[in-house]
Amino acid sequence: MPTPTDLANAFEGTSCVGTWVRGQTYDGDSVEWYLYTLGSHATSWQDMEANATVWQAGIPSVIAVELMLSREIRETGALVPEQLSPEPWLRKLPEWKMPLYKREVRSSALKPVFRTLTQR
Repeated sequence: MPTPTDLANAFEGTSCVGTWVRGQTYDGDSVEWYLYTLGSHATSWQDMEANATVWQAGIPSVIAVELMLSREIRETGALVPEQLSPEPWLRKLPEWKMPLYKREVRSSALKPVFRTLTQR
């Protein structure tokens, strides 16, 4: 039976990790975003001998340590990421060659589509 290490360089394709966010703009418009990163398994293996899944899970943890050491994270105790401001992470992702992509839909674009679907 192969070990996970034996299979690590066998991954092909791209890994996508993302989250769907709903909120409001400063001018009060409802907005929804899909924020995501994409990682190539081949590139990750070539750069660090790890697949993209390891890269996408590890980099945010490394950023957390940097933020704690720089005192940008001052909270203590057992916390979940949602309890912390996302801005420092979003700012640092490109420094670690992890581009963040965003798809945005504003409420003005959603309303006509919703009206059309409900009128059928």
